[in-house]
Amino acid sequence: MQKQVLFLLLGTLLFSCQEPLSAPLSRRQPQADSTVVPKDTVVPMPDFYQTALCFPDTVNWRAGDTRAARLLLLKNGKVLGGMAAGDNPSPESHRFSGGHLWTDTTDGTETVVTCDGEEAFRYSGEERLQGLVTASDGVHTLGQRPGGGLSYRIDGREVFSSSAGIILGWAADPDWPGGALQEEDGCVYYCYGIGQEYHFMCGDRTLEVLAPQPGTVLLDAKVLHGTLYRLERRYSQLFLVRGEEAFPLGAGLPDGGNQCKLAVVDGEMLVKGHSLEGDEDVCWLRGPDGIRYVCRSRRAIQGLYAENGIMAAMEQDYEGCILCMWCAGKPCYFRAETYRLSLDRCAKLRKGWFAAALTADEGSDHVVQLGPDRVPVRFNGYFTGIYSE
Repeated sequence: MQKQVLFLLLGTLLFSCQEPLSAPLSRRQPQADSTVVPKDTVVPMPDFYQTALCFPDTVNWRAGDTRAARLLLLKNGKVLGGMAAGDNPSPESHRFSGGHLWTDTTDGTETVVTCDGEEAFRYSGEERLQGLVTASDGVHTLGQRPGGGLSYRIDGREVFSSSAGIILGWAADPDWPGGALQEEDGCVYYCYGIGQEYHFMCGDRTLEVLAPQPGTVLLDAKVLHGTLYRLERRYSQLFLVRGEEAFPLGAGLPDGGNQCKLAVVDGEMLVKGHSLEGDEDVCWLRGPDGIRYVCRSRRAIQGLYAENGIMAAMEQDYEGCILCMWCAGKPCYFRAETYRLSLDRCAKLRKGWFAAALTADEGSDHVVQLGPDRVPVRFNGYFTGIYSE
């Protein structure tokens, strides 16, 4: 059965999770096209961890000054600790995985990977990690070299490399905890391209090589239950490819395709996309036989999140700030031009609870939204992610 979820939101029945704030800008609220209403959440809220980069109070990071940064780890909005992050930290060079905070840094001659602030391993050469997973045999990393070339490593030991490969995927992908790496049943998968030829890998083994096809662009590739899935644009049509089967995704999709990607929802590989239909912004999740979840609004939608029949989304105001968060038909409002989602991975739906780490548009008074609860957090910097394991 298709799991499309309906937001039953009538203006006079809307309520805020805090004191009343700004009213919606449009008459029509985010909606999904279905008659299935999710059940109330009864599962206790899981712990949510946040990462953030902070700077001395005299540093104006919004103007590009990023000296003397520190990396913070928070739990449910409360700071657990921090560590030095250098003068020009990348918001994608750290991640929370397996209960630990991992970072990668490079000075151009060698790369250092740390765990909870302690050095885990280092190796010569400059790489930016696009993937990291912890497995029973060690820490697997996938590093991109400047100008092309990649290395797949276990605990810093090079297992496979390509002198010209470009990694498909990126470190801060909110739908894939390992970034460009994914682990399943003891195998660590990844994909890289050389020109228009793509190589699908399990560790150091090549599983499949996709030769260039006229009019075909590979947008994403992932594995689920041992089956390779690809998202391709063939001329003007998007296709979800499962093994050897190709499923057209229909018309009315984004022309560029760069807003479409693969995501696993409810144990199924789906395509997550963003498109316009008339004056409506539309976010959706589609399977081989049609829509699973869809959200529509006359405002800009910042991401769609779904699991087990529950859908969540965020709306932006005209300045790109978060105006409202919705989860299972329940809204939480924010004052216009107050908070931003600095990275897509700063919002997460888990076990029926929708949480977000929101950075102040001005000043240092940020918030962590945990379901209906709002936790104020003050520091000079911005959030870089929210995680729950």
